[in-house]
Amino acid sequence: MIDNTSAYQTIGWILDHSDDGFFSLIASESMQSQVAALYKDSNVAVYDYLLQQDEYTFQALKDWICAHPDKNAYFLLNFQRALLGDQILTRLNFSRDMLRKLNKNIIFCMTRTADDLLNKGAYDFYSYIKLVIVFQDEFVGSLKDQAFDDIPAGFQRLEECNTQLDIEPYEQWPEEKQLAYAISLSNRAEAFIQECRYSDARCLLETALNIKTAVLGTEHPSTGVSCSNLAGVYRDLGDYAKALEYSQKALAICERVFGTEHPSTGTCYNNLAGVYRDLGDYAKALEYYQKDLAICERVLGVEHPSTGTSYNNLAGVYRDLGDYAKALEY
Repeated sequence: MIDNTSAYQTIGWILDHSDDGFFSLIASESMQSQVAALYKDSNVAVYDYLLQQDEYTFQALKDWICAHPDKNAYFLLNFQRALLGDQILTRLNFSRDMLRKLNKNIIFCMTRTADDLLNKGAYDFYSYIKLVIVFQDEFVGSLKDQAFDDIPAGFQRLEECNTQLDIEPYEQWPEEKQLAYAISLSNRAEAFIQECRYSDARCLLETALNIKTAVLGTEHPSTGVSCSNLAGVYRDLGDYAKALEYSQKALAICERVFGTEHPSTGTCYNNLAGVYRDLGDYAKALEYYQKDLAICERVLGVEHPSTGTSYNNLAGVYRDLGDYAKALEY
């Protein structure tokens, strides 16, 4: 079972705590539909570009949002279908300030390749994205099929030209373009992880972290996300000392920026617990899994599948400890 806990936690936080902002939700078309269906009874509005068959225009989006003034968030499903060429990307770039003045939580839902295209072709707009939320499909087919489903004609399929680690000399670029490039590197790294190319993924993630540290500093939440991603790759490589180091850095940033009740902090607790479990430190693993569970129960409730994943993680540690009664309970 693929764990989308942190992604659901982030959406829960947006709906309950965020006043306004842009968010990018990365998922296949089928997964986007599943996520929207889960929140259909919440105070959200959903616009599906697959059904409407519209290209992006600011005025059309503004009119739709104004027709639903009291919603907590606005899901734009299949946004990749609204991007019909370079002219639309330019239009999106120019409209970023007008979009921000709407003062709404807007969640741009798109496939991974469309997200990568925005990183490269609309980085003025992309610099306004507060958080990137990544969902994985329950049953993942080939990487190629998942990555490039339903991308509009005329866009280059980047998978064909990213077969080597051709990291560009980014140091003299504008800061916004550097940040967009860091996101692109992170997306490429995740593709390498799916192919078990962990060393290659580590190189890309280290570069992304270097960019964010230089541009945003060591206290920014996006820097923390890169630390967390790098920790995950070090776990895959079996370097648990490095995984622990970067997991602790990510947690320290989240606790300082968001506090101890935020879902992103909960994700860091969960990741750190996993490293401690790898190291055989089950007491520490229990401590941090319990912290994550407490956040899940408060933010998502006890009936949410992601809370179920947290129960399952605790059960696994109790099983490792030989406490089968507790394992059975969780």
